Amino acid sequence: MTNETYDPLVRQWRGIGLRFGSARGAAPGTALVLEHPGGRLDVVPPGRQVPRRWWGGHRAAYLVDTTRHRLSVSFETPSADGWEFVVTVRFSCQVVDPVVVPHLPYRDVAGSLQGAITDRVRPVLRRMDALATAEAEAEVTRLVQHGQSPPGFALSAFAAEVDHPRGDLAEARRQSVVDRFKRTEARSVVTGDRADLAAHLLTRPDADPVAVLKAVNEALGQDFKNELEYIEMAKGTLSQAVLAQLLAQRMNLGTQASPRTPIRPVLRRRSKEKKTDPPALEAGDRNRDENP
Repeated sequence: MTNETYDPLVRQWRGIGLRFGSARGAAPGTALVLEHPGGRLDVVPPGRQVPRRWWGGHRAAYLVDTTRHRLSVSFETPSADGWEFVVTVRFSCQVVDPVVVPHLPYRDVAGSLQGAITDRVRPVLRRMDALATAEAEAEVTRLVQHGQSPPGFALSAFAAEVDHPRGDLAEARRQSVVDRFKRTEARSVVTGDRADLAAHLLTRPDADPVAVLKAVNEALGQDFKNELEYIEMAKGTLSQAVLAQLLAQRMNLGTQASPRTPIRPVLRRRSKEKKTDPPALEAGDRNRDENP
């Protein structure tokens, strides 16, 4: 992984190079730093006249880049589940104090910041799921924005990108989404009714709609037959009010059934629709149904 970086020291003069160097000063976007024999550094901003000591009274001169640069650092760091994150942090960098540049122990600005950025975000990403790249990007951006700029520099406009080094994790992510969708669909089939089961069967590539609908209708007919048998068995031990409530609950008649709900017409209508014979009713029930 390659960083985007730059060297803020454009040029330097010493000895005879200093004596015969240009005395026109710094160009826009740069600053001229003069070093006195005692080590003191003076900055000559762009447009300022260079002091006369330029011609022999200074030990060295440095031309420093003061423009804004877009840099980036990239590194790998582990996630909570063992997969690696590939993190890229982009930011703007500008020299705000040219005096610090001549004696910097480095010339690669991005490389000098990579260790501090890595140490700041690695403990946090180690606790995050490898698939949570969006959350990781937001957290990394938040962390680096609150970091401190190195002396003499101003860092701003941070943005983080978090990805994975191998394509197999992307495939694992897609498979995870597919598996989660399948579990959701399977749960609706298990907890749903026969219509949900039929809809599931019809989604199969080799599904025969006629056969599926026929099987569903046969199952519904068997359900209806079972309901009639259940009511017939319960009729001798339950009151008319309870039987009416059973009809309401088991035959989708609604929740407003009352003791005066006529049972025989309901059973007759249901039997006719399903081509089954209605169960016989007791004489007392027949009188109640015919004279509500």
